Amino acid sequence: MNTKTKTVIMCVACGLCLALAAGLLCGFFAVSGTVRRGKTYEVSAAIREGQTIYVPRGDSGYRYGPTMMYNENGTLEAWFSSLPEGAQYAHCWDVLTYRSTSDYGEHWTDEYVSIAPLDGTEEAFSVCDPAVIFMDGWYYMFYTSTIEAEGRYNNVYAARAVSPDSVWERWNGNGWGGNVVKPVVTYGSNALHYGIGEPSVVIVDGKLYLYYTYKGMLGNGRVVNQTRLTIGDANENFPLTLREYGVVVGDKESDEDSLDVKYADDYGIFIGVTTDKRMSYRSRIKMYYSYDGKNFKEAEVEDSAAKKYLHNIGITGDGQGHIDLSKPQFVCYAYSEGGFAWGKWNTEFQQITFSIKEVFDADKAANRRVTIDPGFEGGKAPPAWAMSEASQYRSAYEGIDGDRSTFYSSVGHNVTGINEYHLGKWYNESLAVKNARSSAKAMVIAPRLDNGNGVFGFPKAFSLQYSNDGVIWRTISSYDDYTVSSDAPITFSFGKKIKAKYFRILATELGQDEFGTYILQISEISLKK
Repeated sequence: MNTKTKTVIMCVACGLCLALAAGLLCGFFAVSGTVRRGKTYEVSAAIREGQTIYVPRGDSGYRYGPTMMYNENGTLEAWFSSLPEGAQYAHCWDVLTYRSTSDYGEHWTDEYVSIAPLDGTEEAFSVCDPAVIFMDGWYYMFYTSTIEAEGRYNNVYAARAVSPDSVWERWNGNGWGGNVVKPVVTYGSNALHYGIGEPSVVIVDGKLYLYYTYKGMLGNGRVVNQTRLTIGDANENFPLTLREYGVVVGDKESDEDSLDVKYADDYGIFIGVTTDKRMSYRSRIKMYYSYDGKNFKEAEVEDSAAKKYLHNIGITGDGQGHIDLSKPQFVCYAYSEGGFAWGKWNTEFQQITFSIKEVFDADKAANRRVTIDPGFEGGKAPPAWAMSEASQYRSAYEGIDGDRSTFYSSVGHNVTGINEYHLGKWYNESLAVKNARSSAKAMVIAPRLDNGNGVFGFPKAFSLQYSNDGVIWRTISSYDDYTVSSDAPITFSFGKKIKAKYFRILATELGQDEFGTYILQISEISLKK
């Protein structure tokens, strides 16, 4: 959640659930052995009275969206999205502060800034919504940032360090370190929406499960609030192996919050927490759980001890994102004291207890499953659609009407930004078409006609992609530093026939129109069998 963004785009939330063994007040009991996977459980949890660990000193201040990790020494380490203080942070909205406790929250170490945005890069505005794992001697931090000055159009980024107070190396697109910062998961849809962010990470069976909030526009024009998942190999090159799985929690209300996921080894269950009706008097803690990390069900939570006006919750785990049942577990969240107050939030730290019961009734076990938003209502896609359209006269249909004198146009991006990475050319736009056949072997793209002044609006960098649901897209090929010298149609071969329902061009670096505006403009797009 970027605190720059308010009201409609305040932050998105997602759900997830918690499942663990019953009976931990402060004296937790351990569950011996490992419960065999394949069993079915009914999960519930309860929130106990806790303590306020942060109170703003003035009219504003916050520590929200924590990520909390028990290290090998039993110390609980925590990072928070925090309001920056000091002239050195004048260019940004949020930093990540660090503190730890060795006595389950009774006493905390002094706080310090662990990660601040790198000025002169994509993330210069903000780093927020942290999620940490510890892998092969490195802390890996995942977080939200954006190139958009209003806090929209967010992406998920990552950094790593050998300790919380050492230098954090950013993912640069090919490896770690340097002065270039690139996302590990990119939003790439309509720029007027929140985008993606609020990551949560778990390692299970050598795979890295990266969950994130998606709040944007689907191909059917519907704006959704979802939790999505991408999975990669659990090693330092995980960004290069990430592959989108898709939506794991859909059909959420706009005021359901971000989802923090953990894994309970003793039961083979993915668990996690979120908040619903966030920042309101009706706010509550909500849970989901899953046996495979992909299909989630809602669980019951007794949260009468939780504060009102709460939001952006996190739950404790270890360096792999697992929950150890031999230790007390806690949730932590931000809340407003006495009513809604943007940017002035206390932070609450509370123990959570769990109950898991084996279920033998198949009908009971199958209920309360989370619904998933379809890419298109009834599975019926339009013949063409786009992330944005400049007007009804420059709609996606103009790109398939067979008339070279007309053309599709996205909205323009007249953005100067605070550095070269925040220019309008870095906003993604796309034009997609429905495949009338079962497969295609090439895409033919005709640039906007040259009327004597040159070819305008063709992207400088782009990917050709396919999809079978209009939600998850797979890349066929990518092109960088692409130039066109004429308006003649260009055939891009796929190298083989690809069976898919939909294909698109995704512009990752926009070209300019005759007025110097960064924009995507295409006269015609078609597929070859």
